Amino acid sequence: MKRLVLLIAALAVATPLFAAETKEDLCKLNLQKLRDLRQTPVMGQPLLGQIQSDRKGRRDGAKSQGL
Repeated sequence: MKRLVLLIAALAVATPLFAAETKEDLCKLNLQKLRDLRQTPVMGQPLLGQIQSDRKGRRDGAKSQGL
């Protein structure tokens, strides 16, 4: 029983030290993923151009109808 308590106490003390090192690494990885997502285009330019022209056409049509 004493061995189990000592083992649990040792793990409890060692875990924050281990987590402190990996926490910084995880933060760096997460920040890198966010940077990569920000730089990656969500849609291709041709598709985005089609969407914008369609939106403009609908907007102009609504204006001409008085909506």
